Amino acid sequence: MDSSQWDERYSASELVWSADPNTFVRETFADTKPGRALDLGCGEGRNTLWFAKLGWKAEGVDFSAVAIEKARSLANQQGLDARFTVADITSYEPEKEAYESVVVCYIHLECTLMESIWQMAFRALAPNGKLLILGHDLDNLIHGTGGPQDSSVLFEPNDVLEAIPDAVVIRSEKVTRKVTDSFGQPKTAIDALVIVSKE
Repeated sequence: MDSSQWDERYSASELVWSADPNTFVRETFADTKPGRALDLGCGEGRNTLWFAKLGWKAEGVDFSAVAIEKARSLANQQGLDARFTVADITSYEPEKEAYESVVVCYIHLECTLMESIWQMAFRALAPNGKLLILGHDLDNLIHGTGGPQDSSVLFEPNDVLEAIPDAVVIRSEKVTRKVTDSFGQPKTAIDALVIVSKE
């Protein structure tokens, strides 16, 4: 989907995603001393806003102008100091080694683009900071539910680690989460989770 398609999707409902931060983002950074946080592909800003609430200097980037406008509005409503930028993260280049936390959640593109995004995110990470990468795992296509139904845009933890070989691995695994399908039935989704640091 291009930015205009995402603009349409974000315009069609009040919130496409939950207002709460991603569970793994919350678990990973809740007890971390605030610094600078970068949320790549932030959508409506749920993770960025959560960082800001905890006192982080938080920045979110997304190519959907509609999503960014929603994120800015939510920040204003909540009195939060968060910065949002409309930009395509496939060509975006943030300040190097400037962020104590970097988050890339549920970005699914063909593998070469994904590798370049992961590498860009790692370049932005400050020494001893944490980079969290989360997305629908390849196994989800057969054994899970939801997410893209195209194997060429799905990945596994090892794909991330191969793209950023200098990373210090904190956590790398397939994780599951409970979801509800369109019929209200409980299902299980399988995600790839990688958390790394930089020396």
